[in-house]
Amino acid sequence: MRKVLFIVLMALLLIGSSSVFIYAKTGEGAPNWFDKASQQMKKEMQTNLLETFSVGLSKEEKESFFNKSKEKITLFQLLTISNSKEEIKNHREHYLSQLAESKENLDKSDLKEIYQKQKQEVQTEIEEDIEVFLKDLLDE
Repeated sequence: MRKVLFIVLMALLLIGSSSVFIYAKTGEGAPNWFDKASQQMKKEMQTNLLETFSVGLSKEEKESFFNKSKEKITLFQLLTISNSKEEIKNHREHYLSQLAESKENLDKSDLKEIYQKQKQEVQTEIEEDIEVFLKDLLDE
């Protein structure tokens, strides 16, 4: 169980760090990077796969293969964008709940009451110090 948990955590860490790397390297968000990469991949697939599969495949089979590949890439793109939007939404909700919790904690603590208490403690301490000082002064 620990191995599985460790592997899952490492995979998540790797995915998270690679997405940060993608953003840092390109200066764009992952969706923009993905769009460019998918377009480039599509071009490479069309040129390289035509040469690779040209032997023994009919034109219809080639077109069918490329259409299926295009559908898979489009589906992957949509899933990635959907997951990204969901993660952003979850992060936003978590941040807002933390903010509300902090606000609630601050509202619970009455700052005026704390200020008055501190002020009274300081005033009492000053009066005690003055009494000790005057007593020492008069005793001399």
